Amino acid sequence: MPNGDFLLLIAGYEITGQHLLTNTNVTNLRGSSYYLRIHSIIPAGEAAKEYDPSKPKRRHTLEPGGLAWVISEETFQIKKNSITALVTLRSSFTKQGMLALDVGLVDANFFGPIGSLVINFSSKPIALSAGKKFFRVLFLEHSDAVDKQVPETVHYDHEAYASKILEDMVGSFSSTFLQTAEMEKRIEDRLKSGLVDKLEPNILEKLAYHIFKNNYGKLLVLFLLLAGVANLFKVGSYFHTESEIREIIEDYRTEKQETNP
Repeated sequence: MPNGDFLLLIAGYEITGQHLLTNTNVTNLRGSSYYLRIHSIIPAGEAAKEYDPSKPKRRHTLEPGGLAWVISEETFQIKKNSITALVTLRSSFTKQGMLALDVGLVDANFFGPIGSLVINFSSKPIALSAGKKFFRVLFLEHSDAVDKQVPETVHYDHEAYASKILEDMVGSFSSTFLQTAEMEKRIEDRLKSGLVDKLEPNILEKLAYHIFKNNYGKLLVLFLLLAGVANLFKVGSYFHTESEIREIIEDYRTEKQETNP
């Protein structure tokens, strides 16, 4: 048992030996961590409204900009108040362009699977399937939690956990991050319907479609850093000077005149 502010990392066979997880496979041990496998995937958006927790989805292709909730095969059973788990997305998925939004700490007295909302920031689809090593978990031992520090005991099986996700979160999410497909379509329709002149007072609004199309990745990263959708279109000058903006507008008008003499 560590003393003071020191932490002890539970590693190797101690992870499975202390039965901190159920349904484990020793081949998933990697030094000081354990790789959690995928149990099921809940697509966000309209698909979530039709999702049946009793019939878990085992395969899903996450399209660029797509959102989904991924649930672990293994379930946690941390009984000691002196142990906390830290869960992160496996680096191989991060390198593919995926970001997990809801991984983090798992307290003692939590009995159930763990899940996270994930986003595909890449330009290519990412295949998700049951059995793939997806999350990486570390177990840390520390001084005992006491009194009100002791976490409330919670129990979930996979079906109950999926039902809670559907009830609390996923149904209200668009199927894509920031609903970019819908936003892009609305802006493009406005441009093509001859509303460019009406948009003259707001240059950034005119060019929202162009910025999304050519600087999609940068915008998403900046969005996360600024932590606010309201600031998204205020950073357009980071990508284009005013002269460049006017040149883009003029190119659009010329192209429109050539295609519609």
